[in-house]
Amino acid sequence: MRVRRSLAALLALPLLATAPAVANSQTMETDAPTAKHRVHGPVTPRATAAIDTTSQSAVRRAYRRFWLRGEEVRPRWIGGDTDRCRPGRLADTSTRRQLQAINFARRMTGLQKVVLDKGTVRHAQAAALIMTAEHAVSHYPPRDWPCWTRRGYEAAAQSNLYEGTSRQSNSDKIEAYLDDWGGNNHRVGHRRWLLYPYLAAVGIGGTNRANVTHLFGTPFDKLAPNPQWVPWPSAGWFPNNLDPRGRWSLGSGEDGTDFSRATVAVSFNDKPVKGIKLRTPDNGVGKPTLVWEMPNRTWPKDPVGKAEVTVEGIVIDGLPQPTAAYAIRFFRTAG
Repeated sequence: MRVRRSLAALLALPLLATAPAVANSQTMETDAPTAKHRVHGPVTPRATAAIDTTSQSAVRRAYRRFWLRGEEVRPRWIGGDTDRCRPGRLADTSTRRQLQAINFARRMTGLQKVVLDKGTVRHAQAAALIMTAEHAVSHYPPRDWPCWTRRGYEAAAQSNLYEGTSRQSNSDKIEAYLDDWGGNNHRVGHRRWLLYPYLAAVGIGGTNRANVTHLFGTPFDKLAPNPQWVPWPSAGWFPNNLDPRGRWSLGSGEDGTDFSRATVAVSFNDKPVKGIKLRTPDNGVGKPTLVWEMPNRTWPKDPVGKAEVTVEGIVIDGLPQPTAAYAIRFFRTAG
């Protein structure tokens, strides 16, 4: 089941807020966790293991191998029980499929793959149990939530959190972060952490409904590739069903990037797209990122064709920059 087809809202809390979370059939933090330290490094070429997005066949092969296989299978929760507060574990196959989905997105944008951080898996699993037992999410779950533990509480503050339904697939859980939909996820913080160039490892915990992706257990890799631009949807050939419901973003490898005066123009199949909504830039999560939304009424759910993006007015370290322009070629994955 595709996440985008659900009518349930994605709800959550800002990381630093203490207001209570709201339960729903699909819930996700409205803000992503905050790292104590970030890496400042030079812009580099794309990772050598990046997917060649200039080739439709290369993207299609990678999609089928690393994304579609995870979409065909639901997460399997072994030995877990919310009534008895047993965290259990995510089946190895489920963990692998979710990690592959994360790495598919990273390799599409020219980033280095991440590995499984085995040292934080138990912590992530403890947090997943709390979220599933309460049927809600919070970076600071209160002590009166069922199955609360110190381990799970501490992990929640360092993780992307998602609690959905048992009908969703392994890839659906990761797609929720990449879509980063919901009224309060305008800065796409979950997406930005998954696409943070220096992210080296993640701990994955989960149940049949929840995913917890622990982000900060392994130091960031200062030598990892750091491309000039990290767009989502990524430039080149792109699976049309992974369009993040029109909430697009462009991240910059330069930490001194200022998008506050930037403008965005998009044409789709040679026709200008009208009604694009720019979000206020925010540099508090991951890399500096500009976010905009395509018009809800006219933008297709699963676009097919060529989108040309032009971003002007970018400033880096106080100096105006040339226009950033790229094209996305959406191809149909169904059939």
